[in-house]
Amino acid sequence: MPIDFKFTEEQELFRKTVRELCEKVVAPKVKEMFKERMVVKDVHEAFAKQGLWGLLVPPEYGGQGADFITFMVAVEEVARADLSGLASFAIAYHSACSLTLAKYAKERLKEEVLPKIAKEGWMIDIHSTEPGCGTDFTAITTTAQKKDGTYVINGEKQFVSLIPEITTYGGGFMVSVKTAPELGARGMSVIFVPYNAKGLTPTRFETFGLDIGGMKYDNVEVPDYHLLGEENKGYGIANESFILSRVPLSLVMTATAMRCVEEAMNYMKQREAFGRPIAAFGMMQHQLADTLANLEAARWLAYYAGWVTDQYLKGNATLEQVADAGAKAKLFASKYAIQALHDVLEWYGALGLTTEIDMHMAFRSMRMITVAEGTMNAMRIIIAMNALGREYIPWRWVPKK
Repeated sequence: MPIDFKFTEEQELFRKTVRELCEKVVAPKVKEMFKERMVVKDVHEAFAKQGLWGLLVPPEYGGQGADFITFMVAVEEVARADLSGLASFAIAYHSACSLTLAKYAKERLKEEVLPKIAKEGWMIDIHSTEPGCGTDFTAITTTAQKKDGTYVINGEKQFVSLIPEITTYGGGFMVSVKTAPELGARGMSVIFVPYNAKGLTPTRFETFGLDIGGMKYDNVEVPDYHLLGEENKGYGIANESFILSRVPLSLVMTATAMRCVEEAMNYMKQREAFGRPIAAFGMMQHQLADTLANLEAARWLAYYAGWVTDQYLKGNATLEQVADAGAKAKLFASKYAIQALHDVLEWYGALGLTTEIDMHMAFRSMRMITVAEGTMNAMRIIIAMNALGREYIPWRWVPKK
């Protein structure tokens, strides 16, 4: 079967529809979103009306049931219009999490939550990171005790996203907990907690880009059917959610950077120095050439990872293959999309160091995404482990006797 780098006619029409929507609704709200550090009402409602929050929700629950590449097309177009990163991050992260809920939730929970995602714009995310652990999320200390048909959750999550959107528009949190702390990673579970559950106390950090906050769980009680999958089998569920989320986030960084480069090229043609447009200087062209090549490579790495994800969802690829492709895409985007944004600010000279141009928002928010769902070093560990084998993981390797 020949390789075909073309999108389908339906995907191109969908791209056009989303682009027009974003130019009309998202672009005018970018500064407001960056100031408020959340997806504002007009944008949220427009996405809900268009069915974008439910792109990956199965049709039987009112969602679009889109394939993963079509979803990635939407992510790319939102990212191009949204230099704040708030809306693009939200649709990418929430949608990937909705796949986890649709796959592992009990039928009763699916019927309660998925239609509201599809029709009302409910949003969800996963809460794993804590004050004492990040990449090593198996070290979580948040617990859930079973009691009379419920789970009672206690603990604190930190450096988690979408809290303002979820508490404003509805939805919930997939919370990584220890249901059997004595078993370590083998005692982890994932439990869905509605946004309006009693005992939740949100916190918020002052960030330089995307919103990041925390959530305290003080005797939060939810029905036992809110357990995703099986009890003490939560490590794999949470890890799969991270793996799937990395794929669209890599495209968020790449598409945002590409839009900034396009804007910068127009500026380079207009800005003059020493009697000529700065676009006519060889050094500028050399930097631009490297940037365009790197972003093109990053874009196709992201779409390839999206294709592998789509194959996984259809049963034709393994999760390990998704993890490998997603880690490569995210590592490459984290390095070269951020480098591109750095170069863009440099091309603007002193103006690039001000908030007079919108690129500062993109640089700040995209830099934060390099850490989301796994740092660059974490991606390197995944890639090397898949290449060499798990027996060469540095902390596991022991010399042969």
